[in-house]
This record gives sequence, C-alpha cells and structure tokens, in this order.
Amino acid sequence: QLTNTSPAQRGAAWHDCPIHLGAPFDLEFTVNLGNNNGGADGMCFVLQQAGNVGNNLVGNSGGSIGYDGGPFNPSIAVEIDTWQNGDVGDPSFDHIGIQSNGQNNHNLSAPVQAHPNNANIETGLSYPFRVTWDPASTTLQVYFDGILRKTLNINLINGIFGGDPLVYWGFT
Repeated sequence: QLTNTSPAQRGAAWHDCPIHLGAPFDLEFTVNLGNNNGGADGMCFVLQQAGNVGNNLVGNSGGSIGYDGGPFNPSIAVEIDTWQNGDVGDPSFDHIGIQSNGQNNHNLSAPVQAHPNNANIETGLSYPFRVTWDPASTTLQVYFDGILRKTLNINLINGIFGGDPLVYWGFT
C-alpha cells in the first residue's frame, strides 16, 4: 500500500536492484485503486535513475501522482490515473498515459481509458497490470486487466536515459 485514504498523501516503492534496459523484461503486478470514485489521483509505474532509497524519491501529492515534482529526470512513467486534471489534458475517464522526465502531461503517449469496458477502475477490485519491454524492437507495452492498452516505440536507453541502460523501477 503506497498511501492511506487521507487527503494529500504520497508514497513510493522501489525495487532493490536496477534493471538493464539492454535486456527484455516482462513485469506483472496486481493493482487496486480503492473503491472511492472521488478519491485519490492514482499511481505511476516509473523507470528512473535517481536511486531506490531515501525519503526524497517521490514527487508531489494530488495530480502529480508522486511523479511530477520528484527527482525523476531522466525517467519514464506509465500513469494509472483515476482523476481528471484538466490542466494536463486528462480525460473524464480513468486512464493510462505515458510521460517522461517528471512531467505529468502525457508527453510521450496520450491517455486511453484504463479498462476498455469500464470508465471507472476505482471498484475495490484488484486488476492485473503488466509492462513489457523489448529492446530489439524498442517497444514498451502496457496491459491492464490482461488487455493491451498502450504500445510505445521509443529508444529508452539513448532517447530517455542518455545512453545509460541501468534504471530503477517501482511505483509512486
């Protein structure tokens, strides 16, 4: 659990070891966005190079989803967003978008509805969430509830991380 149900919460969890983006990965998780449709903003899956320890490895609360305002330059984030923040172009439905370098504005891939059949994912249910990376084709894919929701072709190593293939991963 990254946060409790109180207002203005923020949190992060980072894996102990970095991963090498020169090798493919297939990471599967279970996410639960609570059961309050008027609640928090969501969470982000993040690849970053700021590290994996310390209290400063999280961004701002609210619409920043613990990503924006943090030490995440360079980085890439897959947001699972459950709140419409009009100032960053959020749609009215719960959505998945992809952004970089601590920006919370879908600058890499526009938002799509998180679940293709349900506009609201704050159901109290746990959903499978999967992120895959294939360096040979430079393809990042995001699945929600077993359904492919985003495909992004991007050179993560050189285009985002300045040639350094080692990144930490986790959630904000």
